[in-house]
Amino acid sequence: MRIAALSDIHGNLGALDAVLADVARRGVDMVVNLGDILSGPVLPRETAERLMALDMPTIRGNHERQLLSADLDGMGASDRFAADAITTAQRDWLTALPATLWVTGEVFLCHATPTTTLIVFLKTSGTAN
Repeated sequence: MRIAALSDIHGNLGALDAVLADVARRGVDMVVNLGDILSGPVLPRETAERLMALDMPTIRGNHERQLLSADLDGMGASDRFAADAITTAQRDWLTALPATLWVTGEVFLCHATPTTTLIVFLKTSGTAN
């Protein structure tokens, strides 16, 4: 099975469209979305509209948690822009997204690690001098 994983779209509809066109040319079997979907100063509402229509397996990232926070004044500028731009139906869609998801018996989706979106795996090589 050929799987294309999308992540950290951050409301950039132009980039999403370019990636989806490339994915279509490659003939993948499944496209999944790993979160951080809308927060950004580009087109969060339009990006949500496109992704909701595609109905691909999608999980929440750390920016979904931030975007859905009740504390609008405590949000960063990108999260606040998206929070103000999206519709109630789009907010409900984000709220319903799972934090993790098994899409097949062998394919597990998570945004950072299986237990949290706040800690990430990093591979570093060498040391700073």
